Formats: sequence, structure tokens, C-alpha cells
Amino acid sequence: MMTDQAPLLWYSLVRSRWTLIALGVVLMLANILYRYPGELKFDALIQYWQVTSGVYNDYHPPVMTRFWSLLHPIADGTAPIYVAHLLMYWFAFILLGYELHRRARPISGLFVIAVGATPLFIMMNIVVISDVGLASAFLAVIGLWLRVQRRGGWSVDTVILVSLLLFYGTLIRANAVFAVPPLLLLIFGRRLTIRGLPTTLALSAVIAVLLIPTSSFVNRVVLGASPGGAIGTLQFFDVMGIVRLSGDRSVLRDFAGQYPADRHCYSPVMHDTLGVRCKQFTEMVRSSPELPSIWIGSIKRHPVSYLEHRLLNLNSAFFFYVPPFHVALAHADRDNAKPPYLSNKGWILDTLRSIPILSAASIIVLAVGLYLMIGGAEYRNQIELVAARAMLTSAILYSAAFAVVNVASEQRYSLWLLMATMTSTVIAAPVLRKRLVARDPTLIVVACLIVGVNAVEEYARWTVDTSLTAF
Repeated sequence: MMTDQAPLLWYSLVRSRWTLIALGVVLMLANILYRYPGELKFDALIQYWQVTSGVYNDYHPPVMTRFWSLLHPIADGTAPIYVAHLLMYWFAFILLGYELHRRARPISGLFVIAVGATPLFIMMNIVVISDVGLASAFLAVIGLWLRVQRRGGWSVDTVILVSLLLFYGTLIRANAVFAVPPLLLLIFGRRLTIRGLPTTLALSAVIAVLLIPTSSFVNRVVLGASPGGAIGTLQFFDVMGIVRLSGDRSVLRDFAGQYPADRHCYSPVMHDTLGVRCKQFTEMVRSSPELPSIWIGSIKRHPVSYLEHRLLNLNSAFFFYVPPFHVALAHADRDNAKPPYLSNKGWILDTLRSIPILSAASIIVLAVGLYLMIGGAEYRNQIELVAARAMLTSAILYSAAFAVVNVASEQRYSLWLLMATMTSTVIAAPVLRKRLVARDPTLIVVACLIVGVNAVEEYARWTVDTSLTAF
């Protein structure tokens, strides 16, 4: 008798919403305790100094620093912001899984929780970084929007919570202004997005352009942050890339004669090598009021070199055609580019990023292909798929922004792309199942492209000369 009832009990347990919530809470607590009070990177160390000193600038996200300062009376150190980000992270996954469960998709809800427990995500979210705040806030907005659609209207508390999440997510990274427009359109202009991807992209571009000066105003006037020189860092990085790739020092104008040609200052991997290898020259040019003019002039004179520089940096940021541990190698001098010591975590992260379902380049292909597969007219009014399309568009635009607004290379930059695409894949599972049964050509092409991209990445890991990153 007990044997006959066992499958029924298991079935009931899996379909219970309390199982989903309990699993999410257990994973959240395990995640928090795993590396409590959180790992501290250099950027967060600077932010913590701002928290304790009360002096803020906008080189690092002042919205995160201000939030941290509000939590600081609770406890010193990283613990408050670490716990807050992980609470936000798991709130987003539990809420999204719960909403799928309420739409008679309990297994999909559990898979969403499983996505939250992806090892690569855990290895990122235990670090105090802005990317965790951005991805968590935006995913939570999607979950809350689905809740509103199910309940048939907005409550005051939901409006406040969504507003705070959008505010935090938009300001926590400079290029988040490119990620938030699809979410705003989801909330305020869903009828416009039904017209298709071109309309969504055009409206998103307009909103992003408006948000750029708005975010700067909020950072400096509302949040009280002084200019930190982030734009100057981007401009100098671009100029040095153009000089290195074009061989034309004259774009530096009065600084051309002081260019340290023997120092190998530039690497497309990150701007940090400029300050390490050529500190005096970097400080001199970066502090010059002529830098914006030099930047514009160098791009006008050598647009091809600028494009090459940006593509090299994008390739590095997405860990595509690069050797193993290429970020660590970029810190080494060109004549002594030996692989530096890496921690076990660094080795694991570098290995994980080559797995097809975790590779940023492969995920971009999946995100675009998935959007095409669920973007047809027959799916445009299905609420879950509407949310998935908004996530995918947000992640794609956010990733595309790195082509022009980026000065470094870290796997954490792809966190929102990975989270949005993997959760959207779970949401779109019924559609994908039908296309798989029908042997849909789009699905086959996307699968082949992902295999091809990953094959190129693996080929690069074994063949690319380390001088590509060291320059």
C-alpha cells in the first residue's frame, strides 16, 4: 500500500508551491553562509572607503555605495551589502519560479530555482560586485510584473518595490541604461512592443539616450557623488588603443613626444595596464583638459583602428577567441608573459566559461535565436513569453553596449546575459519542445551555431598566442 502511494506522494510534493519556496530558501541560506561575509574585490574596497568616509564619487556606482552606507550601521564590513544582494538575488528566482508554478508549470518553477543555483552564478554572487545587484534587481522586476499580470492590477507596495528595483538596477552600472528600456517598455508600453523587434529596439535606443544624462544628473545631484573620471578612463583607453593599432602617435598632439613606446602600455583586455606600466604618462594625459578633443580627433582620423580596438576589447570581455587565463596574462610584461599564479577559484571560473551553456558568446547566440523563436505573432500575447522577450532584449542590448562602453574584461559582466537567457529558456521550454519535435530549422541552426562558437573558443584556448592579450 505504501509502495503504491509513494509515486503519488512524490508527485504531490513536487507540485507543491511550498516545496519550491522551501527549496529556494534553503539554497539562499546555503549561498549566504557559503562565503559569509562575502569576498571583497578592489572596486568594493574603494566603495567601502567611501561608505566609511562619507566622500562619494561616481567612478564606482554611487547608488550601491549609498545603499551600503544605509546598511552600514547594522554591521561593519561587507556583510550587510553581501546579504542584501543575495536576498535580492534569491527573492527574484523564488518569485519567478513561484509565478510559473501558479501558471500550472511547477516543474518549470523548480528549474528556475535550479538556474539560480548554477555554480558559475554562485561563484559570482559571493563577491561584492555591482553586477549581482543589477541582474537581481532586473530579474525581480520581471517576477513582479508577472505577479501583477496574474493578479490583474498594480498595488501600491508593488509600484514602490518595482520603482526602487528599477532605480537601483539602472544606476548600479553605467551601461545599465541600455538594459532597462525593454523593462520600462514591458511595464508602460507593452502594446508598442507587440509590433516587433525593430520597434522595441528603436524605442529602447531613444530611452537609453535620454537616460544617459539623466543618470549622470541623479548620481551627482541626487546621490551627491563628485565626478570620478570614468569617462576620461574610457577616452584614454580608446586613444591608447588607436595609437597602438594605427602606429600614429601624432593623435596625442602635445603628448606625442612623451609617449613611452618601449613600455607596451596598452592591452585590449583592460585599461589597468596603462596605469601599471605607464603610470606617469597615464596620469599626465588623463588629467589634461585636452583629452576629450584628443579622443574625438583620434577616432575621426583612424576609425578603422578604433573599430579594431573596440572589437578586440569586446572579444576579450566575452572570453571568445582568447587563450586560457588571458586576463591574468594581460598584467604580465610582453617579454615575460608567463601564466601567473591563479587561485583554485580562478582556475574553475576559467574552465566553466568554456562550457557551451555558460559561455558568454554561446549564450548571445542562444539569446538571439530564442528571441526569434518566441517572437512570432502567435506568441506575442502569451504573458510568460512577453516577459521572456523583454528579458532577452534587455540582456542583448546590455551586452551590445560593451562594444563601445567598456574598459576591462571580467566574467561578471555577462551575469545578466546568462541569467536572463537561462531563465527565458526555461520559460520558453514548451515552445522549444514543439519546435524540437517538428525539427524546426531555426532551432537546428541555433544549436549548430552554439556548437560552432564553442568549438572556436576551445580552438583558441589551445592555439592563440598569449601575446594577443599582452601586446
